[in-house]
Amino acid sequence: MYKKYGQRGYIYFCADVFDEMGVPNYRLDSDIYPNHTAASLRAYGHKKAWIMEGWRLNGKKVVLVKEAAKVEMTVIFDNTSEIRAFLEWLRFQSKRLKVPESQVLAAFAREWKAETLEIVIPPPTPKKGRPVV
Repeated sequence: MYKKYGQRGYIYFCADVFDEMGVPNYRLDSDIYPNHTAASLRAYGHKKAWIMEGWRLNGKKVVLVKEAAKVEMTVIFDNTSEIRAFLEWLRFQSKRLKVPESQVLAAFAREWKAETLEIVIPPPTPKKGRPVV
């Protein structure tokens, strides 16, 4: 869609990320950084997009692009044993699925965001004779 309409008169946002007021807040193009626009085109240029009739932002029509957001996730650990357990789980899933750990982590983040699950990772079970630090 960017090739057809360009940037003049249009502004591009991810269709999946909105703020609490219902306004899209993950912009895919940039008036200042052309490299950001080029990177977004490479990454999301093949995704479904549509013009939101009646929506204008900074005097430009809004184009929404489906599934064009990077997933961000924050995981808080109470201690180092929880971190180790999480990394062991990540490595195990990577080997089991035969995919890079980054893909497992990205899928985990997408599922967490979609389901709003609270995932509890149990600490590793200590081996006999060795305390867990």
